[in-house]
Amino acid sequence: MIDPEPILLHSLINDSSIYSTFNPKRAPIVFDEKALRNAAHDEVARALDAAAQLSKKRKPMTADEKAKQSRDRNREHARNTRLRKKAYIQKLKELSDQLVHEKESYELERKAFAEVLYNNYFYHKNILFQFFSLRSENSRDRAQWETILAEEVVMVLPISLYQYFHKGEVKSQPGNQQIRVVVGIDAVMRDCQSLTCLLEMIGSGTPAWNQVILSRGMVVSSNSNDSAMVLPPMNRMIYHFSKEDTLSAGNKVMSRFFASLESPLLTNNTNNATTGGVDTNIMKNIMVFGMVSCELNPQTKKIVSLEMIFDGMNCLQQLQRSTGILSPETPNSLESALLSLNNKDTPGYNPLEMKLIVHNEITADFPILHINSAFSQFSGLNSSEAEKADFFATLLNNDSNNLENYSVEKQRLTQFFHQVGFLGKGPASTIIKVDCSVPVINKEEGNADTTGNNNKERNCYLQAIPLTSDSEMISHLLIILIDLSPPPLSV
Repeated sequence: MIDPEPILLHSLINDSSIYSTFNPKRAPIVFDEKALRNAAHDEVARALDAAAQLSKKRKPMTADEKAKQSRDRNREHARNTRLRKKAYIQKLKELSDQLVHEKESYELERKAFAEVLYNNYFYHKNILFQFFSLRSENSRDRAQWETILAEEVVMVLPISLYQYFHKGEVKSQPGNQQIRVVVGIDAVMRDCQSLTCLLEMIGSGTPAWNQVILSRGMVVSSNSNDSAMVLPPMNRMIYHFSKEDTLSAGNKVMSRFFASLESPLLTNNTNNATTGGVDTNIMKNIMVFGMVSCELNPQTKKIVSLEMIFDGMNCLQQLQRSTGILSPETPNSLESALLSLNNKDTPGYNPLEMKLIVHNEITADFPILHINSAFSQFSGLNSSEAEKADFFATLLNNDSNNLENYSVEKQRLTQFFHQVGFLGKGPASTIIKVDCSVPVINKEEGNADTTGNNNKERNCYLQAIPLTSDSEMISHLLIILIDLSPPPLSV
């Protein structure tokens, strides 16, 4: 395939019509022979008139003097003709020099203009690449985002019920259409974090998924400087652009894109359709096609507004196929979370997920408001017992022999919940060791484990989702737990 970029630069430099389109103010130099000759004649006439002023008074002349005067007039006429021709040639030379200078100046100006257009084209394309690269990686480094986004950047997105978003972002358009309007760098980062947590749940609960999550948790605990130990992205969307589909004009740029799912569950799979309980054929077909347009500040060269257009309903259907859940909607309010918590007829019900809602109260160790039946089976607590306790006392081992570890883990989880609930950074996930003081239910058989495979502490995946109240303040947190320990041995 021919690379269009060298052709673009060659056209900008050599095609004068492109430059004239963008810079029509330069007046062309027109050659008018008659006007040029008249100018030369006028110049010679002015010189002759100045000389003639010296001998205006005529004297009586003899015949010889008249003959001499006639010869002098002929010679003067011939000399004047030569002077006018010389002046005309000089005018032509001056015009030629002017044309050459004008052409050189024009070429330099056009090349400089072409370089600006060419550099802007690449800068605009590169800034889109940087944005989607940070979005794909779910970068939590604000300084990286500040290099490409204005502080009050405005990002417009379709409504996506499958991922968390603050309900204050929903805005109405003419025709009763609703969109999401995300304002500010922190809100953009929160949206990326929300998308990451959504993608992370694809394949959840399967042996292969459990293994990958555990391995990532061990890497974070040993290498990360993040004291809250938020998990790095597992599944992520990789965004692809085409040079031919990227258009740039002035401070605006737009492009088509498509995004495909990248997952270690797919990387480790070669030919099998199923890996560790995950249907990789469905995961491979998860793709999103859309358009993106953005506008840059001409001084700072940072994005001030950005709009993404894609089919949100198609994304929802792909998630339905990949998760096996009829409607994988993520609640963003306390009311919607309570409605879906225990109702098995709810489209978003997932029997593998243990859920509890806690009050967003850091001073009270996050008291439990409600739990679902899966958590009740796992912990051995009924709803009334759990709702009298707090999160830490219910899930962490606070034996006298384990007080130091309990204090460290409590501090870490407090900071983790603080980021989600108070700092407004959006959903996040981590791994915790849950204290299991009761027989663990065998998820496959539905019977208590009596084989001695019932460890007191079990590794669990934890995802925290902020929930807003009627005042749109984050009042509660939805906690999702998934047991990562291997299933009990069959008798």
